[in-house]
Amino acid sequence: MLMLSLLACNLPATATPPSLPPEIATAVQQTLAVQPTLRATALPTLPNTAEPPLSFAGLQTAQPGQWPPRPALAGSFTYITQPGDTQNALQARFEGLPQSMPPDLPALGPLPAGLSLTFAQAPAAPYADALLPDSEIVFSAAAATFDTAAYVAEANGYLSHYQEDVKGETLSGAQIVQRVALDNAINPRLLLALLDYQAGWVHSTQPTRPPETALGFQVSGAEGLYWQLVLTVRYLSIGYYGWRDGSQTWLTFMDGSSARLAPALNPGSVALQTLFAQWNPPSAFERALYGPNSFPAFYAAQFGDPWQRAASQGAQIPAGLSQPDWQLPWADGERWYFTAGPHIAWNNGSPRAALDFAPPDPQAEDCGISSSWVRAIAPGRVLRAERGIVTVDLDDDGNEGTGWVVLYLHIAARDRVAPGSWLEANAPLGHPSCEGGIATGTHVHIARKYNGEWIPISQDWPWILSGWQAIAGEPPYKGQMQRNGQVIVSNPLGREDTRLGR
Repeated sequence: MLMLSLLACNLPATATPPSLPPEIATAVQQTLAVQPTLRATALPTLPNTAEPPLSFAGLQTAQPGQWPPRPALAGSFTYITQPGDTQNALQARFEGLPQSMPPDLPALGPLPAGLSLTFAQAPAAPYADALLPDSEIVFSAAAATFDTAAYVAEANGYLSHYQEDVKGETLSGAQIVQRVALDNAINPRLLLALLDYQAGWVHSTQPTRPPETALGFQVSGAEGLYWQLVLTVRYLSIGYYGWRDGSQTWLTFMDGSSARLAPALNPGSVALQTLFAQWNPPSAFERALYGPNSFPAFYAAQFGDPWQRAASQGAQIPAGLSQPDWQLPWADGERWYFTAGPHIAWNNGSPRAALDFAPPDPQAEDCGISSSWVRAIAPGRVLRAERGIVTVDLDDDGNEGTGWVVLYLHIAARDRVAPGSWLEANAPLGHPSCEGGIATGTHVHIARKYNGEWIPISQDWPWILSGWQAIAGEPPYKGQMQRNGQVIVSNPLGREDTRLGR
């Protein structure tokens, strides 16, 4: 029996820096807890807009300068479902199911938006106002049409003249922001606004923080703009996807105190709250997100009304979302190893949206370039082919923030498909390798996005390839592929009993 050391992608290229401790959340909180000056920079007072932000799927939106922040009170609560809500997530957020559910609703998967559901006893929470729509957090359609380089150049601040070495490659400030945004599926507008609000990097030539701690994280191994942005994205993703699936219902502040998240919030608002809680104790957190000089007010002043932009874009995750006919990423007649079940799509904090498979050839040992071909799991246009990455756009609109997009990682540069190429399903796109990230054996890592948002692998969001359904296990990287009563259990060693075919 062939035994391969194929501990899969265990982490992609932007994963934890070498000297960053494994328990990064605890380490960062402990570090920030002794840094009382880490808070948002003061801003000129911005006037309230003439009209309140758009009421969005029943959300109560925050008004700049409204003080104190409005709480969510305990007791009966009528909730309007938002795009992407599921019964499982709502049960976790509200600590129970509604008093009654409309008939014929799906038990699994996204619920229709706009449903009125009454919960008998919703939990109390201190910060009930929504801050940003979901599409302003993820790399949505609006993000994909934003020109990061042009915006940075026009601002002509410190960032426009900044350069940094990123894994042996010299990148400009704008290139670093865009790379982190694309790789992590995060809106570049948001990253620029956070960098400017926290340290004045974008519009000022004299920022208030140096590159080593540009966004306020003082953690060994995370010095420099690139890693500061990676840590920022981590907490945004923890909040966003944790709220999306119901696994995150509490905030933990930098001083160790905690607060319940308001059950009617949207994922985008929880993402922002989760990040700012890392930087601030409750009093400074409230000023930074709900005061007259708040980050949401600053963001709207820089980029226009985000709620209007989101409304013009439509639902981030529509109800009844259909999936393509996915195929396993290799040819008929081949049988590859299932080396890792559902695990992080990209950086730590991203959801368990990825699977790993290793080819059955000797080159797969010791990170050699395999002679086997990774093949397209669905037809589409190649958008990016770089640094071990291939992204394929299934709706062929040239936009990585709309429709279904598939990420293939660890694709060797040799024989790799070129950007702009059209791929039919099963078309070869490159050879599996260890390029593009941290891996101890040759394999391919695949993940899917919809409208620029990672789609996790779960009962609510099943992923079926060639009839095999991926099932998440515990802990991450454990999992199964199930088809017609047959069960294959993942194993990083590439055992014979982990092989499967179409």
